Amino acid sequence: MRALSLFLAFLIALFQRLGFISRPGDGTVEAVYLGVENYGREDTDKEHIKEFRYVFETDGEQLILTIADDCDSKGRDRDYPVQNVLECGRRYRIRHDGERLEYIREIPSVDSRPAEPPVSGIPGEKTVLNLLRTAMMPVGSTLYIYGGGWNWQDDGASEMATDIGLAPEWGRFFREQDRSYRFKDSEDRRHSYYPYGGYNQYYYAGLDCSGYIGWVLYNTLNSEPGGEGMVWSSTTIASRLSDMGYGAWDKTRPGEDGKKLLPGDIVSIKGHVWMCIGTCSDGSIVIAHSTPSPSRDGCEGGGVQLSAIGSDRSCGAMELAESYMKEYCPEWSERYEVQLKDPKGYTDFSHEKAGVFSWNTDAGEGLKDPEGIRDMDPGEVLSLIFSRGETDTDARGSGTAEAGGE
Repeated sequence: MRALSLFLAFLIALFQRLGFISRPGDGTVEAVYLGVENYGREDTDKEHIKEFRYVFETDGEQLILTIADDCDSKGRDRDYPVQNVLECGRRYRIRHDGERLEYIREIPSVDSRPAEPPVSGIPGEKTVLNLLRTAMMPVGSTLYIYGGGWNWQDDGASEMATDIGLAPEWGRFFREQDRSYRFKDSEDRRHSYYPYGGYNQYYYAGLDCSGYIGWVLYNTLNSEPGGEGMVWSSTTIASRLSDMGYGAWDKTRPGEDGKKLLPGDIVSIKGHVWMCIGTCSDGSIVIAHSTPSPSRDGCEGGGVQLSAIGSDRSCGAMELAESYMKEYCPEWSERYEVQLKDPKGYTDFSHEKAGVFSWNTDAGEGLKDPEGIRDMDPGEVLSLIFSRGETDTDARGSGTAEAGGE
């Protein structure tokens, strides 16, 4: 009996620590967070953040509370520590005085597992192969959120983008949606996942193009979470990496002066950034990026995916992208078709900061390339990334046949 009593006491203490039950007299209640009051209204914008009120539901009734302490005594930004942990629809244990939130703690979700990636990278392993394997991890399981990967205040990397591995929130949000998902609802802003007013209510749910590339870069170049983020303006990422000494940046477009994009190259165009997986013999390019794309029901959703840049859907890059998305991302493929992107638009470097970043693989900062990835065509690259039951050596020898382009 004594042993049973001790065991029950241990369970109660454990559940209290996890937030499943409250300690007697702590004044906390369970509540579901519903979002910012009047989300999407024109005056609910960043200039009025101090006036924001946050909606919770508890016992079937709504609580509308303010959040204190977003700034220190001198008015300096404290990075909104509460807002950057709030997720719509999640349960929390909160304490309040009827007007202001005083305490909050997340209640662990039963569905807090990350997506099962088709292939896994190794955090901090600075090789081209590991960069590409890391880039494949969110493919087919992370939806497009404009501002996803940025923090709540939309001025830098979110906690998820400086974490190691896939964020559980991305996989959970993907599982909660279907073909009807839209990243932006122009008819009803209140039900849109688009960030209005200069802040990002749905920062946690997925990734946009710069959030995706920033997460990939962080997980390739770092082995510990919580460091300085690498989520920057999409148009500037290529030149910024060059400025940091990781490699070279230039504005020569593919096809000009014999220019050929290589695996691992990062390409910035105005308002978008993407990663090259490889260039086929017909000049088409397999790419990885996060982008809005229509579902098979015509709803503008999309997210992290393989796409092709080419002149028509019979190009080698389309054949490869369709093959790998169908095999390794079947649930995604049921919702979305592989996208064919226009070469002219996707290699438009007219913006002063647009261009191609290529990794330094020789010495100093950059990435090593012991497998010779930069010399491979995309069929070889993808076969090696996913290791279709072959050794690395076998994959390099047989990838051309899979590509159908050489």
